[in-house]
Amino acid sequence: MRSYLAVPLVALILAVASPALAVPAYCTINGSTFSTGDRNPANPCETCDPPNDNMGWTAADGAPCPASVECMDGTCNGNQCDTTALMPSKDGTKCPGSNDCNLGKCNAGQCQDLPLPEHTACGSSSDGSTMCGDADGNNTDTVFAYECDGTGSCNAVPKDVCSPFACDAMTGDCEVGCATNAECPTGYTCDGSTCQPEPGTGDGMDAGMGFDVGDQIPDASNGSDDAGATDDAAGADAGGGDDGAVDSGADEVNPMPKDDVGGCACTTGGPLTGDAWLIAFVALGLAVLRRR
Repeated sequence: MRSYLAVPLVALILAVASPALAVPAYCTINGSTFSTGDRNPANPCETCDPPNDNMGWTAADGAPCPASVECMDGTCNGNQCDTTALMPSKDGTKCPGSNDCNLGKCNAGQCQDLPLPEHTACGSSSDGSTMCGDADGNNTDTVFAYECDGTGSCNAVPKDVCSPFACDAMTGDCEVGCATNAECPTGYTCDGSTCQPEPGTGDGMDAGMGFDVGDQIPDASNGSDDAGATDDAAGADAGGGDDGAVDSGADEVNPMPKDDVGGCACTTGGPLTGDAWLIAFVALGLAVLRRR
């Protein structure tokens, strides 16, 4: 009975009394300490394995090692990385995305794009910078910045319209005043510290005649009335009556001729006036005297 108890008791006493006999949980190699499972910084196919060797490196046979193929690893074999024996990398391992708006992650040995959120800065705006005009050099009086659209594309997005000032190509920001015409957009000139439309341009809305919006356009008829209108200066209306007066209907249809017809004072061109009646009575009296 005593012999069975003596062996475990002795082992326990020796383990407590002699810590050097216990297996450590780390490796001490060339004066540096490494935890269990740490890889040799100079060789990924060597690892710290204290039970096997706590004073040196142990071959990590079968462990993955870096390969030159994205999302694929080689296999450690005899302290060497065999890149012909490829295995898929761990899912979620980072890999290069196709552009600035995609984060690449490995999945089943393939690098897949994961689009970054919308409005994430990209391209030349990755550092927060902006530019004057879009990627094609248009709209140079507008501030643009490159942003991700949420679907994996990087696009130039308008951020601020500088009009009536210009966009400073050096800073990519809008001017806040002007000292020269160069600090104003096309079609504007610097007047004091503000940009004003060039004279006669009318902001481009003059229909090609050089008039600004709101200008009075001259009468093309040179002041004459419309065709067929009465001549107010002459005072004659279209029917021969006085201008502005009500026509009484007494207008002469056939004006009285100036010369007498038949050598007498009688005329048949219209009603007799007072003088005509007097002449008629005198002629009638002479005729009666002749008969007597």
